[in-house]
Amino acid sequence: MKTLISFLLVGVLCNIPVAMAHEGHDHSFITEPAAIIVGKDYSVQLTQEDGGFGFGKLPESWRNVPAKNAKLHRKGDGYCIVAVTNDIEQKTLYVLMTSNGDVSNANFTGEFKGLE
Repeated sequence: MKTLISFLLVGVLCNIPVAMAHEGHDHSFITEPAAIIVGKDYSVQLTQEDGGFGFGKLPESWRNVPAKNAKLHRKGDGYCIVAVTNDIEQKTLYVLMTSNGDVSNANFTGEFKGLE
């Protein structure tokens, strides 16, 4: 299963459009499906290590959150937020990433300072 997810992630990431470096183009690099995969995978990663966001490591139950529980919460200029809901913990983790898919923050409120 992990191998299948890895191949799907690579396939999605290989299809991300590259924006040209001048005005008049969409500067969004990551697609919605790719962002959802990154957000879901990051929640699993946080069961193994503390991401430094103030809540420590996530409980092991985050490893088994179904893919259907990960959704695009919000998208703005240069960022997107993916919501990953753990029904067992009754919590939603919000993963903030840049438009190229780099995770920059995560929390349980979905509010991040400085976003428009």
